[in-house]
Amino acid sequence: MTGEWWRDALTIALVFAAALLCLAAGVGLLRFSDVLARLHAATKPQVLGVILVVTDVIISTPTIGTITLGFSIILFQALTAPISAHMVGRAAYRTGKFRSDVLIRDELRGRNHLLGLDYPDPEDYVSGNTAATQVVQEASVEHDPVVPNHEQTPGDTAR
Repeated sequence: MTGEWWRDALTIALVFAAALLCLAAGVGLLRFSDVLARLHAATKPQVLGVILVVTDVIISTPTIGTITLGFSIILFQALTAPISAHMVGRAAYRTGKFRSDVLIRDELRGRNHLLGLDYPDPEDYVSGNTAATQVVQEASVEHDPVVPNHEQTPGDTAR
């Protein structure tokens, strides 16, 4: 037995902890019912699991290249995961693709006009009261010369 037994024990512990975190992230992605809840499962334990695996690789093979690459991976994960989760959450909120009944606090409700955004409230997306749905409804009502309209008489032309 070598004097490096502590490195092997730490490696096993880190891999086991990372596997549990990645498993928890996968189960959370499958079990959570809301986009905003799934964001937590997709970012927090998954990123921590990746950080533990990279730390394990750094500890098991401590070379300059491994350490440099490992720290760059950790830095990249720590910087990009919160930003991507924020953007997905923002898109889900703006399109109304979340469950507002499970939110404890909704600080943006009714404040889109104060932020200078022309996005309606999420309830407007659900009810169909947006400018986009009105344009689609108006376009479907207009007469198209290619598609025959049943309300037109045979001598009428569209537009």
